[in-house]
Amino acid sequence: MGYEQKPDSPAVRRLRRIQKAHSPLVVSVRFTIVTTTVSFAFPKRRRSPFAIARLSVQVVCLSSYGLSSFTGLWLDIEVLLKLKSSMVGPSGSGLEDWKHSFSPSAHCSFSGVTCDEGSQVTALNISYTPLFGELPPEISNLTSIKFINISSNTFSGSLHGSMIAPMTKLEVFDAYNNNFTGKLPTEFAKLKKLKTLHLGGKLLLRAHYKSWIWAVVIYLVRFQRLLGNLKMLEHLYLQFNSLTGQIPSQLSGLVSLKFLDLSLNDLSGQVTDSLLELKNLTLLNLFRNQLHGPVPSFIGDLPNLEVLQIWENNFTSKLPKNIGQNGKLVLLDVASNQLTGTIPRHLCGGGKLKKLILMENYFSGPIPEELGECKSLERVRIMKNSFNGKVPAGLFRLPSLSVLEISNNHFTEELPLQMSADKLELLALSNNFLTGEIPPAIGNLVSLTTLSMEMNRFSGEIPEEMSNLKRLSVIDISGNNVSGHIPTSIGDCPELTSIDLSGNILEGEIPKGISSLMKLNSLNLSRNRLGGQIPDEMGLMISLTFLDLSYNNFSGRLPMNNQFLFSNNRSFAGNPNLCLPSNLSCPSFHEIPGRQSKSFSTTKVGIIMVIVLGTFVLLLVVTCIVISRRRRFHKLRM
Repeated sequence: MGYEQKPDSPAVRRLRRIQKAHSPLVVSVRFTIVTTTVSFAFPKRRRSPFAIARLSVQVVCLSSYGLSSFTGLWLDIEVLLKLKSSMVGPSGSGLEDWKHSFSPSAHCSFSGVTCDEGSQVTALNISYTPLFGELPPEISNLTSIKFINISSNTFSGSLHGSMIAPMTKLEVFDAYNNNFTGKLPTEFAKLKKLKTLHLGGKLLLRAHYKSWIWAVVIYLVRFQRLLGNLKMLEHLYLQFNSLTGQIPSQLSGLVSLKFLDLSLNDLSGQVTDSLLELKNLTLLNLFRNQLHGPVPSFIGDLPNLEVLQIWENNFTSKLPKNIGQNGKLVLLDVASNQLTGTIPRHLCGGGKLKKLILMENYFSGPIPEELGECKSLERVRIMKNSFNGKVPAGLFRLPSLSVLEISNNHFTEELPLQMSADKLELLALSNNFLTGEIPPAIGNLVSLTTLSMEMNRFSGEIPEEMSNLKRLSVIDISGNNVSGHIPTSIGDCPELTSIDLSGNILEGEIPKGISSLMKLNSLNLSRNRLGGQIPDEMGLMISLTFLDLSYNNFSGRLPMNNQFLFSNNRSFAGNPNLCLPSNLSCPSFHEIPGRQSKSFSTTKVGIIMVIVLGTFVLLLVVTCIVISRRRRFHKLRM
């Protein structure tokens, strides 16, 4: 039989005092171990309360080492609940499923929490929740954590080094788009396993913190001791932080770096050759800064470069000819600079190029024929340059191309007769010197939503095949030499919202089928040779908010219903034979050539009826007067 202690024994009181200093769950387990050990350690006659109490303390101390992993589990859940209590969501307390539990692995089922086999927290992802508040210092107790993503919240306060230093296993720290202030902990440099450091997106909003990030970055990479610790860093994101000055050359020491994003800052100066050492670099984002000078030739020598975005800077000179020769280039965006020269021929050397954006520069020369064979291309945007020559026919047959914008250049000659880019959604050819007829094959571009061909030298008729473009929303062929009639099949494009055929030499009448376009809100047919009567059905187009039929040969009276009641007379100017409601000097309809007015015929019949009726009444009155006089004469003779 075991010795049964009384409730008020010194040993029990001793254990209760210990219990107050420890978490309830851990102490309850320790209490069981102690009492069991006591039962077997002492014979019945030797179980003095003082010996039991003394041994219990020893066992508790030993158990704190033997159960270290268990106490670690409890600390993890305590940290998570502390973290929850420090944060608030849009509808009150955030992370509603984070609740207290005595289960040793309950926290592993919390949203955004990942654990290892021992139920230790290894990943915490509470991005885009959104939450606001401050990170509690207790988060440093998550010593097994490898991944932290708290991006796109509104956390404030500081990131203290004491929070970061114990997380020696940390590989990813993402605090993108928050409101942290204070200094960046240099303890990040001591995390030898750190691979991703994302501190972009308004991380610091206060003006007096604008320059300290660079100081810290330079500090991290300047000294060899710290540099060695950062050799595993693969991702460095510092965008949108108002950084100033030049790109520090010490970044070349980050030899494992794959992603470098310094975009959306106020950096100046030139890009030095120091970045040539970053042989593993796959993404380089420098857009929206104040960088200038030529694009370094070493850019084309980076063997793994896939993405280069340097748009909205002040770069000059030519693009390096070797860009794309590594066979891995996927995206090149150099828009809105002052770049000159021609397009390098080997941009799609590996057949992986998807996006080519060169707009708003001073490039010249023809588009390389090689680009017309790049089947991986999805977007080509090269407008507002000085390109010339013939547009490669292959561009209109690329199977993945969705956007082709070559407007505001000096392209000449005709469009190809064959087109098969069935995924093309936007085709912008405006403001060039393109000639010839609009090819019927344009009807093969069945995904087209926007067709912009204005301000060229196109001639011939609008092909009927355009009725195949069932998704077409905007069509603009203004400012050309297109002739013939407006196709009656234009009403077969139900998604049309805007039609601009102005400034051509179109003839004939407006097809009545145009009134079936229930989504059309803008129609411009001005400055053509269109004639006849404006269809009455157009007055029923309730979606139409803009209409311009000026400077044509329309005749008759303007329909007097719905949309036309509120139309501006300027929309119909230059049509001398068109009678507007406000025009009191409308010509009589027998003077309008080639047309008999239905309303005039009705008026004529009415006038004849009035004359006949008046004559009849007059005869009746005369007859009555004659009869009355005869009766009076007869009475006088009597």
